[in-house]
Amino acid sequence: MNKYRALITLSLIGTILVGCDNSKNDTNKQQLANDIVNSMVTVKGGRFQMGDFGPLVGEKLPFSPGLDNKPLHWVELSDFKIT
Repeated sequence: MNKYRALITLSLIGTILVGCDNSKNDTNKQQLANDIVNSMVTVKGGRFQMGDFGPLVGEKLPFSPGLDNKPLHWVELSDFKIT
Protein backbone atom coordinates (compact mmCIF):
# COMPACT_ATOMS: atom_id res chain seq x y z
CA MET A 1 0.00 0.00 0.00
CA ASN A 2 2.86 2.39 0.77
CA LYS A 3 4.28 1.86 -2.73
CA TYR A 4 1.02 3.05 -4.30
CA ARG A 5 0.82 6.03 -1.98
CA ALA A 6 4.41 6.99 -2.82
CA LEU A 7 3.76 6.54 -6.55
CA ILE A 8 0.64 8.73 -6.42
CA THR A 9 2.43 11.37 -4.35
CA LEU A 10 5.40 11.49 -6.73
CA SER A 11 3.08 11.66 -9.73
CA LEU A 12 1.18 14.59 -8.25
CA ILE A 13 4.38 16.43 -7.34
CA GLY A 14 5.76 15.87 -10.85
CA THR A 15 2.55 17.13 -12.44
CA ILE A 16 2.55 20.24 -10.27
CA LEU A 17 6.20 21.00 -11.04
CA VAL A 18 5.73 20.56 -14.78
CA GLY A 19 2.63 22.77 -14.70
CA CYS A 20 4.54 25.55 -12.95
CA ASP A 21 7.07 25.99 -15.78
CA ASN A 22 5.35 28.75 -17.76
CA SER A 23 8.42 30.78 -18.74
CA LYS A 24 8.66 29.31 -22.25
CA ASN A 25 4.91 29.59 -22.73
CA ASP A 26 4.90 33.22 -21.57
CA THR A 27 7.78 34.01 -23.93
CA ASN A 28 5.85 32.47 -26.85
CA LYS A 29 2.74 34.48 -25.97
CA GLN A 30 4.72 37.71 -25.78
CA GLN A 31 6.42 36.99 -29.12
CA LEU A 32 3.03 36.28 -30.74
CA ALA A 33 1.62 39.54 -29.34
CA ASN A 34 4.64 41.48 -30.63
CA ASP A 35 4.33 39.88 -34.08
CA ILE A 36 0.65 40.82 -34.27
CA VAL A 37 1.26 44.43 -33.23
CA ASN A 38 4.15 44.76 -35.70
CA SER A 39 2.05 43.44 -38.60
CA MET A 40 -0.82 45.90 -38.07
CA VAL A 41 -1.59 48.42 -40.78
CA THR A 42 -3.44 51.70 -40.39
CA VAL A 43 -6.73 52.15 -42.22
CA LYS A 44 -7.73 55.76 -42.75
CA GLY A 45 -11.17 56.58 -41.42
CA GLY A 46 -13.87 58.13 -43.52
CA ARG A 47 -17.56 58.51 -44.15
CA PHE A 48 -19.71 56.19 -46.24
CA GLN A 49 -23.28 55.02 -46.68
CA MET A 50 -24.17 51.68 -45.16
CA GLY A 51 -27.27 49.63 -45.82
CA ASP A 52 -29.53 48.59 -48.67
CA PHE A 53 -29.16 51.16 -51.46
CA GLY A 54 -31.37 49.19 -53.88
CA PRO A 55 -34.28 51.67 -53.66
CA LEU A 56 -31.96 54.39 -55.02
CA VAL A 57 -31.02 52.61 -58.27
CA GLY A 58 -32.55 50.71 -61.17
CA GLU A 59 -36.06 49.44 -60.47
CA LYS A 60 -36.01 51.04 -57.01
CA LEU A 61 -36.35 47.64 -55.31
CA PRO A 62 -34.51 46.56 -52.18
CA PHE A 63 -31.55 44.23 -52.69
CA SER A 64 -32.53 42.13 -49.67
CA PRO A 65 -35.78 41.46 -47.82
CA GLY A 66 -34.13 41.58 -44.38
CA LEU A 67 -34.53 44.57 -42.08
CA ASP A 68 -31.01 44.39 -40.61
CA ASN A 69 -29.57 46.62 -43.36
CA LYS A 70 -32.28 49.26 -43.46
CA PRO A 71 -32.52 52.16 -43.61
CA LEU A 72 -29.60 53.32 -45.69
CA HIS A 73 -27.58 55.56 -43.37
CA TRP A 74 -24.28 57.39 -43.11
CA VAL A 75 -21.46 55.91 -41.04
CA GLU A 76 -18.26 57.65 -39.99
CA LEU A 77 -15.21 55.71 -38.85
CA SER A 78 -12.07 57.01 -37.20
CA ASP A 79 -8.66 55.77 -38.30
CA PHE A 80 -7.99 52.27 -36.97
CA LYS A 81 -5.43 49.50 -37.12
CA ILE A 82 -6.01 45.95 -38.32
CA THR A 83 -3.91 42.90 -38.99
